[in-house]
Amino acid sequence: RIMSQRGAPPPLPAKPAHLTGAASNEDDDDKPNDGYKVPEKVGVQELLAKDQNDESLRRYKEQLLGAAAKGQLAVDPNDKRRVVITELKILFEDRPGGDITYTLNTPQDVKAMKSKPSPLRQNGNKKKKIYSGAQH
Repeated sequence: RIMSQRGAPPPLPAKPAHLTGAASNEDDDDKPNDGYKVPEKVGVQELLAKDQNDESLRRYKEQLLGAAAKGQLAVDPNDKRRVVITELKILFEDRPGGDITYTLNTPQDVKAMKSKPSPLRQNGNKKKKIYSGAQH
């Protein structure tokens, strides 16, 4: 009765393309768009050598690049990893022993972590915090 008095309900809005399964632009990511050209890769030393006469820009680059500005491009030149995890923290909401922290700076630290696993409750509330560094 209510529908007959008010008329038909308004039509539903159209679903967005990402919900209907229609083609999207995700597969176009590899194709250049709008004439943008990816700049060529430049080494750190080459980047630092540019604009040497601009004192403020030189200081900004040194601050931004940190140790790499002084030529130290890797924490350990013999380590071939690009991303090095230095610390893993497991933060618990209600664990009696508190949080668990693993320092992973050396191969010995990694072995120690593997030899002392910590039991985790399946339904316990926990978060993981990972500290890492990048090497070039």
